[in-house]
Amino acid sequence: MEPYDCIVELAFQKMKQRNQLNDDEANETLQQLYKHIEDWDGATGRLSFVGDYLVGIHMNKIIARGSATGSTEEFIRLMTMEPSVQKKIVELMLLRKTGPLDERLTNRIKDVEIEHAINSHPSLLGNAPNQYINRFICCMFMEIMTPVANNNDLKKIAKILDIRDINVSFINLQVRVRGQVESALQRLKLDQEVSKLDVFRRALIAYHIPQTYKELNG
Repeated sequence: MEPYDCIVELAFQKMKQRNQLNDDEANETLQQLYKHIEDWDGATGRLSFVGDYLVGIHMNKIIARGSATGSTEEFIRLMTMEPSVQKKIVELMLLRKTGPLDERLTNRIKDVEIEHAINSHPSLLGNAPNQYINRFICCMFMEIMTPVANNNDLKKIAKILDIRDINVSFINLQVRVRGQVESALQRLKLDQEVSKLDVFRRALIAYHIPQTYKELNG
């Protein structure tokens, strides 16, 4: 057993005590996105559905932590109308469609470099919308990530889970945090129960770790 296993166990219990209706809606929204991707024919010109899951009510149902800053309209325009960015979205969706949806995808997701494509785009106005990008990536690959889109919050969770190198990419840290949580659940013999959960609830366990840590450490 690891010292943080008790934290993960309590975080799991907190997840089960949440408002079930809200979490049902979040998972349903996530599944709608995945169904869109599954039905998508690979054409760059047929990505209009992406705009619905970038910001606003759809995204807010799914992402449990972290507020985004910057221009919403500018971000949506970049993601849905700029060819160089659309190309990156296509690459991410093809990764999701071909799989496997496990840690082996980590470097392939990172190699797409969607953050660089957006942040270096000549028509980008104002602050770089890193938070929006993080939220989108988390939703795209929730099976191996968490709903924690704020990088500073994610680093706090990583420290609690005894992940020593927290200065890796956001994508790498997401997958490492999720891996630590899953390993702890196996040691706690909760993996069978967790395997019956939907995609959103399983990922949500990590979200409750900071609160649990604070409660256990006074």
